Amino acid sequence: MNHNQNQSSTHRPTSDDLLELFESQTNDWTEAQQQLEDYWMAEYSEQLATGLIRPNPPTKEMIKRAQFVDKTYHWKNAGIRPGEQRTSK
Repeated sequence: MNHNQNQSSTHRPTSDDLLELFESQTNDWTEAQQQLEDYWMAEYSEQLATGLIRPNPPTKEMIKRAQFVDKTYHWKNAGIRPGEQRTSK
């Protein structure tokens, strides 16, 4: 079962995503680093002010490992259809 998630509401940018964004906005690497630091300080101050700390988003590996596999049900006669058991007479 595959659930479609709204990526815009569940995706929280990682440091790599943000650094790539800030580097695309400026040619100076140190300025991009400073913008990244300012972003995380603003996030932290918001968390302190509201008391809400967002959980980290799951990685692709975590999502893959969490997929449900039903190991309790075993198919009997999986390769035999009901019509194949009948005799011609």
